[in-house]
Order: sequence, then C-alpha cells, then structure tokens
Amino acid sequence: MTVPHQQPLPTSRTLILLASQVGGHPGVLSSEDGKFVVKPTFDSEITFYEQLYSEPAFSALIPFIPRFHATIDLQADNYTLPTTPSHRRAIVIENLCYPFSKPNVVDIKLGTVLHDDNASIERRARRESVAQATTTSETGIRIIGFQVHDMSTGCPKKTDKVYGKSLKASELSEGFCLFFPVETSGFKSTDESHEYHAITSIPTSSTGIPSSLLMSILNQLKNSIGNIRDALLGSEVRMVGASLLIIYETDLERMKCLPKAKGPTRVVDPHNTLNKGSIQYPLPCTANLIDFVHTKVTPNEGHDRGVIKGLDTVLRLLDERLQQIRDLGNSSFS
Repeated sequence: MTVPHQQPLPTSRTLILLASQVGGHPGVLSSEDGKFVVKPTFDSEITFYEQLYSEPAFSALIPFIPRFHATIDLQADNYTLPTTPSHRRAIVIENLCYPFSKPNVVDIKLGTVLHDDNASIERRARRESVAQATTTSETGIRIIGFQVHDMSTGCPKKTDKVYGKSLKASELSEGFCLFFPVETSGFKSTDESHEYHAITSIPTSSTGIPSSLLMSILNQLKNSIGNIRDALLGSEVRMVGASLLIIYETDLERMKCLPKAKGPTRVVDPHNTLNKGSIQYPLPCTANLIDFVHTKVTPNEGHDRGVIKGLDTVLRLLDERLQQIRDLGNSSFS
C-alpha cells in the first residue's frame, strides 16, 4: 500500500509547542502554521510509522491514524526549538486539530495492560500497580487529559492526568459529562416557559454547546469508534500505551456552515472533509488512534482484547451521555 498524498513539509525551521496537547510526555511540537505535529519519540514509534503503509497487519487501521509525513533529526537539521526535546529524532504527522477552530480534545489511554513484553520486572510491577489503582485494569481506559473551551472567553480549559488517575470506574461517566458539556442556558421548550440546565460535577455556564449539536456529535463519534473497533477486531496487533484521541468543534459559527447530514453513514476515512467550492468544511468531530511506541504485530494471537474492552467502555459511556442529555430534555416538559 502506498503512502497517501502528503502536504509539502513546513519550510520554516522554527517549531513551537503544540497548544492542543492534553496528554503524553510534555514537549510535543508543532510547525508554526499549525498543520503538522512534530513529536520527539523512540525508534520503535518511528519504525511503526515507517512500516504503517507496507505492513498488511496495519492496513485496516490506516484511516484512523494521523497521516505520517517524515522523520527528522531535530539537531542535525538545525531547528529552532522552544524547549530541549526528549529525543533527537522526531516524526512529522498531521495535526488532527488543525481543521478545527475551537476544538475540545480528550486523550483516552486504551487497554488493560500498561507494559510490553520487554519491560523489566521492576517496570512491569510499577505499571501493573498503576493499572490496578486506576480505571485501566477494570475498564480498559484511563482519561489522560482533556481541554474544553470556555465559550465566554474562547479559550480552552485544560484538565491534566491527575484527574483521570483519581477516578474510579463508576466515576468515568462524570469525566465524559465534563468533556461533553451541554449549554446551560438557552435550553427552552417551544412556549419559552421551561428552562433546564445540564447537571455536571462543576457548576459552570461558560462551557457546552446546544444539546441537538452535541447529540449529533456523540452519535457520529459512536459510529467512528465502532469502525475503529471493527478494524482492530480483524488486526493481530498489540497496542500497549496507545490512546484514542477524540476531537470535536465548539465554534458555533463554524458549525453553522457545515452541510447538513442526511442520516447516519459509515465513516470510511475520519480525515475526510466536505467540500463546498474552494472552501473545505471539516467534519465536526473525529476519533483517531495515537501513540505507538509499544505497538507491534502479533501473528496468530488474535486481536488485542484489552484495547477492545476499552473501546467498548467508551461506546457505553457515549451511550450514557446521550441518555443523560435526552433525560434533561424530557425534564424540561415535566
């Protein structure tokens, strides 16, 4: 399989910190124009991306992985950097947030196992302890971090990994409630006499989009993540440490320009855009797999059960959030 069409690499040698980073090791970079993510990383992840388009075991996953453009040497190529990189070599991949104006972003670590087969006894013990102490072992996911835009300021509010590590399995729905907030003013019935508010663990009216838009996004995400699940069921790979990155638009003016959907469709390529003349209107949400330092082909071992368990948990939580929003709507008429 050939590498898909690539944009020209950035000509500027100046890199900046990635503003939308919500998880992973600090120091992920971006090109000045925001089109590319430059991630200093281990040789194992570089190898993964270099094999992505030639290894048959990965072919079904390609539509759900950021486009790979190049490997660069941050020192030899004389880049101007905002900080000292953790690794000399870096991958250049598409910035999944670039098409969005005000993206809400969440990084969800997938799988029930946090160590690979090559881990030392000490590291294995540490990672198993983390898995048991957090939601990882029981549910197959852990919320690493997220950002939610403040609609009054237009700026993102970030929640770091401390929050996700503090959650119990029964509290994951709270995290999804915070990441998918509904507008807390303006929910009115047709006679304008009823108003209701989203119930979340933080009392705020500055985040959230209208319930009809949010429900549409949740349904599209369910469809996309279901497709990722299908692809992984047929792939004999292990993805220790990989994440599900969910992004959705909160800029209501941008969303008003989006063509209206004609019902549910099967998403073949989550990177697709909808064209209207010379302007491209991105889909209002995407779900992608990221972070492949410990991803490898495992012939004759079947699919990664821990990762599938995690995706099933995400799908369940999306269903729960949809039902919560429906219940809020019903309560306005009671």
